[in-house]
Amino acid sequence: MQNQVKNLQDQEKNTQTDPNIKNFDGHVVDTSKSLLENASRNNLWDNYYDNTQDASTWNGNVIPQNIYVSPDNNKTEDHSSLGPAQPNLDYYNTLSQDVDVVNGQMTDAQKKELAILMLNEINHAREQRGLKPFVMTEQKYQQAQVRASQHSAQVLDHNENDIMTAFGQDQYECLAYIPLNDTHSLYDLLNQASNSLSNMLNADASSDWGHRENFLEDTGTLSANAAFGMHLTDDGQYYVLTFDYDLSNPDSTPNMMDRIAQYQAMGPITGDAHTVDNSAQINDLNNQISNLQNTLASQQSHLNDLTTQLQNLQAQKANVQFDLSQLSSDQQAEYNNAKHTLDTINDWKNGQLANINKDGHVQEAINKLSSAKSNYKSAQEAQAQDETNLQQAKDGLASLNQVLATKQVALDTAEQKANAQANQVVKDKQAKLDAIKSHINDLQNAIATTKATINNAQAQLDKDNQKIADIKNGQKPVDSNKGDDKPTNPTTPTNPSKPNTGKDDNNKGNQPTTPTNPSKGDDKPTNPTTPTNPTKPNTGKDDNKGDQSTTPTNPSKGDDKPTNPTGPY
Repeated sequence: MQNQVKNLQDQEKNTQTDPNIKNFDGHVVDTSKSLLENASRNNLWDNYYDNTQDASTWNGNVIPQNIYVSPDNNKTEDHSSLGPAQPNLDYYNTLSQDVDVVNGQMTDAQKKELAILMLNEINHAREQRGLKPFVMTEQKYQQAQVRASQHSAQVLDHNENDIMTAFGQDQYECLAYIPLNDTHSLYDLLNQASNSLSNMLNADASSDWGHRENFLEDTGTLSANAAFGMHLTDDGQYYVLTFDYDLSNPDSTPNMMDRIAQYQAMGPITGDAHTVDNSAQINDLNNQISNLQNTLASQQSHLNDLTTQLQNLQAQKANVQFDLSQLSSDQQAEYNNAKHTLDTINDWKNGQLANINKDGHVQEAINKLSSAKSNYKSAQEAQAQDETNLQQAKDGLASLNQVLATKQVALDTAEQKANAQANQVVKDKQAKLDAIKSHINDLQNAIATTKATINNAQAQLDKDNQKIADIKNGQKPVDSNKGDDKPTNPTTPTNPSKPNTGKDDNNKGNQPTTPTNPSKGDDKPTNPTTPTNPTKPNTGKDDNKGDQSTTPTNPSKGDDKPTNPTGPY
């Protein structure tokens, strides 16, 4: 505390300044303020890049307010040789190391500052060419941050869908990188960003000067709404830099570029010296010191008294049989009082001890208490065991519920599978039943056809029998042209396999045909035998195996001798 008083007294002896304020030959820097506020309030703008490019008029400041733009008729003109002299090193280092320090990456506030500082450079270059400055609204700036965060921006791809997503409409756009090597502050990042802007303005032949045209677009009387966006790349080595603008009217959110004028209106940050008056603090500290010293003296005296008493008690302990006559009257009185009090306490204690077990109630109570404690402990153990059993039961129930749920799922699955299989079986059985019904229908049709064939054959047989009877009776056959020929005796026919269509070239002789009229009736034919059942007739085609029954057509006619047909029975 005395050191504090001395420091305050030393401050009163010397003229003091704010330790955050540093003055470099009239260039005042406040390390507690932002780079933008320092430049705006204390006019720390570098005036070198103006219309004249005269290094001899350089004001010694190092925060860029303008940016060099090469002539339109010589866009690649080198201007590095026109640079001014080096600035004050302490001044430069203070801005680079102590103002707006960047710890790993920029804060949102620092991103806004850098966007304003960069657009301030572009707008001054535009004004020198007679062009209307860009506006950067809060809303447009936030949209630009979204655009900078998109993957297409990180790979420098002007993706129209992403641009529409970020801004809601198409934009004029420039994309670049800001390297982070050896950057400690916003001032360092501003210099790196200015280099990227300079390349797009003065070394853009590979892009057919499209970036330069975007920055220097003649918007006429329109205040085009523009914004810079920044986003740290995944590897942490660069900031993606986007610049987007459109020619629609700016939105109603504030123009961030007005912040420069707002800082200027606050007036300069001064580094004037001033005298510090610490008398009130010094008096207060002196009073505290005096009070502490008095308290210390009082406590020291009390400590001495206690030390003496302790020494006396230790001596008395060493020699219990002390002589009361050696004590003063006051000490004897104090001793007697203490002895009386001690005796009284001992008497009371002994009386209590004598009565404590008089009726045995105390011991009984002690025993009950011990038993109660034991029971309580047993109850606690039982409760703990019950809680353990309950938890195990809950766990078992949960496990059973899980098993039940699993089995229910399996049951549902099995039921669905069984239903599906049953349905399929029903479908298969129904299909078989339909096939059987169809086969029965086919058989019924075949039976009907066969019956018709039998009826036709029976009619034919009746006709043949009638003809045979007529021949026996000596009647002439119907065909008189063949009357001289003797008919052959009919033999027992074989079962017909294939009735033909009446064509001689296909008839193999196995099909029964209607016999032709015999030539003469003089010969007596043999009696026909009883025919056997015919096989299934076919359609008359030779390749048919006789499985289908049809009504046989008329047999062939001519000079060939027919075989005797048999009649089905």
